[in-house]
Amino acid sequence: IPALAEANAMQRGGPSPEALRAFSWIREHARSDAVVIAWVDEGHRVAALTGRKNVIDSHFLLERDAKHRLHDVTRIFTTRFRVEAVRLLDLYGAGVILLTPETKARFRIDTLDYAESSACFAKTFSEGGYEVFVKHPYCEIEVVG
Repeated sequence: IPALAEANAMQRGGPSPEALRAFSWIREHARSDAVVIAWVDEGHRVAALTGRKNVIDSHFLLERDAKHRLHDVTRIFTTRFRVEAVRLLDLYGAGVILLTPETKARFRIDTLDYAESSACFAKTFSEGGYEVFVKHPYCEIEVVG
């Protein structure tokens, strides 16, 4: 009975069908060398279910720049400015952003406003509160002057 209870608890804690479809979309459509921005709690799932690199996951404390990575990923989810988001994505070589219901609740956001209103980004997946945004490769920050 304890083993059955634990197996049942593990199933309840697994990814939802919508989450699996979002991860599947990334695996099937994102470039094989794509780097994905997802919140810390989802970084391992990104790596395991998509085969893509993530910028941060729960083992990030072992990184020498952990504090900066956490700050930068937080800013990607909270900024209202496209220029800041593009600069941070370029800093990590990232081109895909996974926005989940959990991340939306954590930051009290409905979507990424800068991505919704910019030609730099395309919302390529949206289902059950999961959204995948892809940054167009031609969209870069250029310092002039």
